[in-house]
Parts: sequence; C-alpha cells; structure tokens
Amino acid sequence: MNDTNQMAAVHDIIIAQYRALRAWHDANDAKLKSVRNDTNAVAGIRATLKSLHDGFINRLSAHLTPEQVEKVKDKMTYGKVEFTYRGYLVQYPDLTDAQKQEILSLLKAAREEAMDGGSAEEKTAVFQKYKGKINNYLSRQGLHPAKNKAGAKPSTSE
Repeated sequence: MNDTNQMAAVHDIIIAQYRALRAWHDANDAKLKSVRNDTNAVAGIRATLKSLHDGFINRLSAHLTPEQVEKVKDKMTYGKVEFTYRGYLVQYPDLTDAQKQEILSLLKAAREEAMDGGSAEEKTAVFQKYKGKINNYLSRQGLHPAKNKAGAKPSTSE
C-alpha cells in the first residue's frame, strides 16, 4: 500500500477489531463456559461474534484487495495456514490436487474461526480442532502419514 490515508484507515480497522474482540470475549467467555453443554445457547452467543467478524471483513474489503485481506487474516493467525499446510505436504507427499484443496479449505476455515480467538492459545486450539478434521478426512481417504528416515512422523504443529 502506498496511500498513507488508506494505510491509516486499515490500521484503525484492525486496531478497532482487536479492541472489539477483547470486549466481546470479556463479555461472553464466562457465558460460553457456563452454557458449553447447551448447543443452542452457545450458537446464540457465537452468532454475535460472527456478525463482528463479518463486519470486520467487510470494512477491510472496502480498503484492500482480496489478496491483501488474506494477508491480514494470515497475520492475525500467525501464519498457521501456510505452516500447517506445508507440514501436511511433507507428511503426505502423494496427495492429489483435490485432497490438497480440501486440506487448504479446512485450514482456511480454521483461520476464519481462529481470527476471533481472544488469545494465541485459543487460536491454536481452533487449528488443533481442524487438524483433527483433516486427519479424519485423510484417514477416510485411506492415507497415512509418511515416516521420515528416523521412523518418526513429521510434525504439523508449532
């Protein structure tokens, strides 16, 4: 970006989102914990987070290209999509293009959810959940991780 006004606007949007997320988590984390076994109540509380997320993406999109929005999302999740994806490519060297696309799709879904996490630990937990989904998908495909020369599976975690 070369336009300093646009850079300032994007900066302000990102800062406002982090502040809004902190306020949301301060107001809702205890509620979520107290109703964690009531899926309807959890969904109702999480719906307010989705609107916060969608509004943020819309505000960013007004100033950035889709590629730039992707970069912001990656920065907000510490580059976990690319890091984890590369790990899967090492673990499963014979993936088809369709399987690679499914893995990437699931990792991007994880990123969308993780962006709204209140801490690095929450973001990591979201990616762990999606890695379980990916592993289940690969297992259903009849795929198992390749082993390195020492006989250990390569890691896809940070």
